[in-house]
Amino acid sequence: KIVTGSGSAKAAQTVSSRQSPWGSQAQADTASAKALKAGAAITIRGGKFMIDAADDAINSNGAVTITNGDLAIATGDDAIHADASISIEGGTIAVSKSYEGLESAVITVKAGTVRIVSSDDGINVVGAAGGGFGARGGQMRSTASSNQKLTISGGYVAVDALGDGIDINGSVYMSGGTLVISG
Repeated sequence: KIVTGSGSAKAAQTVSSRQSPWGSQAQADTASAKALKAGAAITIRGGKFMIDAADDAINSNGAVTITNGDLAIATGDDAIHADASISIEGGTIAVSKSYEGLESAVITVKAGTVRIVSSDDGINVVGAAGGGFGARGGQMRSTASSNQKLTISGGYVAVDALGDGIDINGSVYMSGGTLVISG
């Protein structure tokens, strides 16, 4: 079980500096309330994850790929966020609480089961061009791009959103699978 930033009910806090336990060099650091965070890529091929995060549950500056595993997520922000792409190729993802469920420039669902509860957009396809990610309450500045897309070719996706079920600033391609949206 991963709990960060005191969980999804708390806000992220910042630490201005911290001493490294491996040397005398002091480094400026920011405490992260993200549960799983990577600069390039996150790949999940199996396992059981129970994540309760104040900020993003899974966050990559590049790509997130999930091929198998069971993920139970509650978060105060995005359940799964990747700047470049999210690919779901199997497994079970249950998001019981989020601001946005899935957020990336390119989202692909090939297989698996994804259930999302969100207070804003369930699935948000938006890119860094024109303003970037991360603004809340409809403050994201983005323009539609041919590079931004949602592709569903299999699997089961259910979204219960207070905002948009799916918010796509680009194209949608669906050739298989099941998509259920309520809210």
